[in-house]
Amino acid sequence: MCATQTGFDSTRYMWCTYWVSAAQSFSMPMVIALPDPWPLSARQVIVTHEGPLRIVDLVGHSDGHLEAIVSSPAGATLAQRDFQRIEVSQATFVGMLVILDDRGEIVMRVNGEELVSLADAAGDVYLVAARPEVVPQVSTECADIETVCAAAVTRRQERFASKTGFNDKRNLRRQKSRQEQLDDLGGAILRTDELCAAVNGGQLHFVPSLAAEIRSLTYWPNDSPTWNPLLLRVAAHNRLALPVFSMPPVGPPSMENAPSQIFLPEGPSIVRRHPGDELVDLEDALKVSVFIASDTKERRDLSAAEMIALTSNTMGAAHYDDTVALDVEAMQSVVMLKANLLDQLIVQVAETITALGRYVTDRAGQSNP
Repeated sequence: MCATQTGFDSTRYMWCTYWVSAAQSFSMPMVIALPDPWPLSARQVIVTHEGPLRIVDLVGHSDGHLEAIVSSPAGATLAQRDFQRIEVSQATFVGMLVILDDRGEIVMRVNGEELVSLADAAGDVYLVAARPEVVPQVSTECADIETVCAAAVTRRQERFASKTGFNDKRNLRRQKSRQEQLDDLGGAILRTDELCAAVNGGQLHFVPSLAAEIRSLTYWPNDSPTWNPLLLRVAAHNRLALPVFSMPPVGPPSMENAPSQIFLPEGPSIVRRHPGDELVDLEDALKVSVFIASDTKERRDLSAAEMIALTSNTMGAAHYDDTVALDVEAMQSVVMLKANLLDQLIVQVAETITALGRYVTDRAGQSNP
């Protein structure tokens, strides 16, 4: 069984929320994964958030202390403060709250406790508690895959069974065999794997191409006959589940006093990362919100699938639009350890899809020797 483990830790989410409460003041809560190992070997920017009026940098130092810097978009430093050292017993997520108050002073809280300035700490260290232990599990090896993913498997089969075929009035096309489509999937997985390696190696210009591969393999937003995602199609042909671990959907805040932006950039994973992860089908995991904007009267919730489609449609590879989605720019505005949240999300989803693609091709090949 791969049921949700006990000891659910709400700080598992890499939230970064931001809102402007006055002309100068703001509050920016976030949940981040501290670099491992900690402390760092040298000064390093852990998080950068380019908000509409302020840029916030959270910096880690080699002695383990934290520094917060608030700048204007033009680059002028508006406020800066060094905070006491922190220690961690293991790599973990921590909840942080950075506040610039009406006096122009920075306040920082870690896991709900306010840190004192480095000068006032007198050597005192804040110890970050260890997160609950996670029992390693692989989604494709869980015993309850068929039960958990049964509804998704049936839904995929019904959708493809009802799909209208290509209208080839001139008889210039032929239907690919099941083996040809399986070969297509094998090639797509190789390309996606190599693109992931390139992006992880710093070649970020491949991110749009990676998003386009994910889109062609998994994106099916409605019942239009033009949608024909390859991974879902081959899985449906062979009545296969696409099991992944995913965070459960999070109830959004009320519109009243809500933050303007909420980021939840954790895509589905083959390996359980947190005690609260749920075993679900990939299609359901890609519907979980990764970005919520509530700065207008109408809140916008964008799923992982929608964010990836926006990226491939506006940044190239699938289309080169002459406009860019503001929600895509918002995901790019937060940088954690030199990688923005959009790139992190796309790579996470792509790595999961390559693992699932191999899972599907192995089992489809066994049933179609």
